[in-house]
Amino acid sequence: MKPFDAISLDMFQTLVDFASRKDNVWEVVLGEKYNADQTPELSRQVLGLLHERMRQNEGDFSTMASIFAFSFADCFERNSIQFDPEKAAELMLAEHGRAELYPDAERFLTAARGVYPLFIVSDADDVMIPGAFVGEPYSLFTSESYQSYKNDRYNHMFKRLLQDANLAPGRVLHIGDSPGDVLGAKREGLKACWLNRDQNTWKYEEMPDYTVSSFDELHELLFG
Repeated sequence: MKPFDAISLDMFQTLVDFASRKDNVWEVVLGEKYNADQTPELSRQVLGLLHERMRQNEGDFSTMASIFAFSFADCFERNSIQFDPEKAAELMLAEHGRAELYPDAERFLTAARGVYPLFIVSDADDVMIPGAFVGEPYSLFTSESYQSYKNDRYNHMFKRLLQDANLAPGRVLHIGDSPGDVLGAKREGLKACWLNRDQNTWKYEEMPDYTVSSFDELHELLFG
């Protein structure tokens, strides 16, 4: 007997590697002032502001494009960077759409197809979804489509996943790299697996049901 009836998956930094594409954006933004040693801190600032705005979703939903533009504007002001925040946001979304599968994720999807129904639940505008997933047999839930983020107080995406697929929460495993994946899934009763590729420390009271450093570690649990 399979341990779960379905598998739900985060997209970015879980299935596909966006981190390797961030500097493509900063090369354009900074131009001749580009310095690879500087960009990790700039990215940290932008993502920190982004995640804070996503958590604050209180009914007036904002797309990732608009939140990225807001985050870039704040970052640029702090660091005296002269560049159009909306253009930077456009570049960022485009780079998400070009991200490629991690090798272990590709192996996992190959093994899981036909064995489990697969759902992708992503904090993303539709344009951010890489073309490799278009036409594939996945049910796709994006924040833009459902006007909600995975760790906001509404939890619409996980609710709709369970409703649309008529699934019992405890029979669905959600796999993601972020605390929002784990906390949002567990709040809706799903089992949660934290994909901790970078060996980070878990800092929250609510614990994931499983923690792995790659998809390969899930093979025995899910496929016997």
